Amino acid sequence: MFWPVSEAIEDAMALNKARSLLSILLATCQQTLLALDAVANVLDTDMTEDLRGMIVRTESELEVVTEKLAAFRGGLPLHLRLADGGDAGELRLPDSGV
Repeated sequence: MFWPVSEAIEDAMALNKARSLLSILLATCQQTLLALDAVANVLDTDMTEDLRGMIVRTESELEVVTEKLAAFRGGLPLHLRLADGGDAGELRLPDSGV
């Protein structure tokens, strides 16, 4: 499947943004859980269980986004993968199988 360069770049930017936000969310949840565990937070077990669940879900989503980004990058021409300017042509993206 062929995509215009500008549309493909927007898709890559959206994937990068999603990966960054998920990384921030994951780190925040992990650090909060560490802090709660350090003070032996036995009063709010629901919160710690929610954080553990959020960590698992976020790690899973992060994996999916990272795989999509890797597949996207694998379909870019070499000159665009190296970010040396590119051209206004079309990109060959991996076939999604759909």
